[in-house]
Amino acid sequence: MKVETQPVHKPFQALALRMLDLHEFIARGMIASEEADEIREDLDGLWEHLPDEGKELSGALSENLYHLFTPDEELKKEPDPADIFEKREVFQALAENLRKGRDPMERLKLLAKVPANIHPDTTFYQKACLFHQLEMFEIAIRFMRRAVALSADGGRGFILVDWVRRLKNPADAVKEFQRIRSSITEHQDFVELAYVMALIDLADLEHNEDHLAEAANLSERIFRKAMGSQGFPEIMVTHSALLYSSILDRKGEGGRAVEALRTAYKRAPGSQLIRIKLGVAIYDQKTDEAVRLFENLVRDQSLSLWPYLFLSHYYLSRGRWREAGNVAAQGVGLTDEPKIQADLLESCAISIAETGGDLELVRKIFDDALRLDPGNVRIRQNFRVLQEKADERPTSGLNITQRPSFMPNWQNESVLAV
Repeated sequence: MKVETQPVHKPFQALALRMLDLHEFIARGMIASEEADEIREDLDGLWEHLPDEGKELSGALSENLYHLFTPDEELKKEPDPADIFEKREVFQALAENLRKGRDPMERLKLLAKVPANIHPDTTFYQKACLFHQLEMFEIAIRFMRRAVALSADGGRGFILVDWVRRLKNPADAVKEFQRIRSSITEHQDFVELAYVMALIDLADLEHNEDHLAEAANLSERIFRKAMGSQGFPEIMVTHSALLYSSILDRKGEGGRAVEALRTAYKRAPGSQLIRIKLGVAIYDQKTDEAVRLFENLVRDQSLSLWPYLFLSHYYLSRGRWREAGNVAAQGVGLTDEPKIQADLLESCAISIAETGGDLELVRKIFDDALRLDPGNVRIRQNFRVLQEKADERPTSGLNITQRPSFMPNWQNESVLAV
């Protein structure tokens, strides 16, 4: 599943980072320093290059960053009831914005109006998610650190460690986990799962089997705990099963991985990701069962591309042209990976051609596929085969594979709607 972000104008991002530096100097009592003066000069130059919208938003940006450095003792003060009453329309507008997924820039302005000591753990979390959406990742991480410190919640700790893993590097993610682990009092297993992902990445990066062994032991412990407790949320069951089974696969223990996934499926039958990973795992040996899992996921309108991709190949290999085209067309918009998009477009083109559709449309779709993946020999070959067939001079058949050549990176299949 893709995590949606919304980049903003580059000068506005640059302004935000320098503004972050300035507020840090202010918090450290260095507002009159030469370094602070240099930052102000940089800010003046950046502000001049902002579009009008960015200039209008710079005040709200500054206010949000000011909140980031609010001392803990200020955040612990009980808010004045009159302040909350005066801000009631802001809270209503913010709730409406979040519920309907409206303009993030409007949310930036609304969050700037919320006093830092009113539900600070939730407000800082919302700010972190907003800046992540705007691709201001360093600022997002800083806000999430404070949200974690204020809430001591492992779910938010998971997001923090995972953001550091993805946006910086796994070694920094390991350090982040070690820094916050003792402060997490709720859902500690959750933040440990993010630590497992960082360890796996670090093992690959450093070719260190000790990291992988630690990840394997920890993931198995969490998985066993999740399977044995009815108190674990489904999202926790899902992620523990994905990681534990993936590590078993890496160790060449595919049978145990499938067994773990079947156990998790019984525990959380509604989890789409468990059904997807189980389907992928058994696709070659128990194809009919895997196809039923994928077809149910498509009926459930899954937002993961994998059921659509696997089914498009399966249907093509069975000559079920129309069904192949239907699932491929639904899957194209679920990925931004050009080669996978090309694969799905190829399925669409073959489907249209084999059901007697418009040959000009078929050519256009193949052209689009080859623009996305110009080195794909199979797509080029199938394009030629269909052209020859249309000209009634076929020399060979279509090259169709039952299994796609792409596989999910299970660590990066997001289970958090952030």
